[in-house]
Amino acid sequence: MSDISLFGGHTTASGQRLSGGLARQAKRQQHEIELRTERFAVEEQARAFLASQAMSNVSVLVLQARAHIAVDPGGADIYEGLIRGHAAGSASRLSRF
Repeated sequence: MSDISLFGGHTTASGQRLSGGLARQAKRQQHEIELRTERFAVEEQARAFLASQAMSNVSVLVLQARAHIAVDPGGADIYEGLIRGHAAGSASRLSRF
């Protein structure tokens, strides 16, 4: 962290004096790092949310398929294909996010 020197310019935490131009550049770079960090954190949270949602959706589909299979066991292969296709599509879309 830097502070204002009594004689102008800025002083770094290690005690180095920076001119006004260098201080502005350092501040811009710090701000850019903060923005990238925040963006990464938001994107990571979004990916985790989407992965969780995809897992919940597949789980619901499996439960629905089991209920349908109990009524009509002949549809098991169709239900399995639908669920596998949905899960693969979700995983593919998530990997491109």
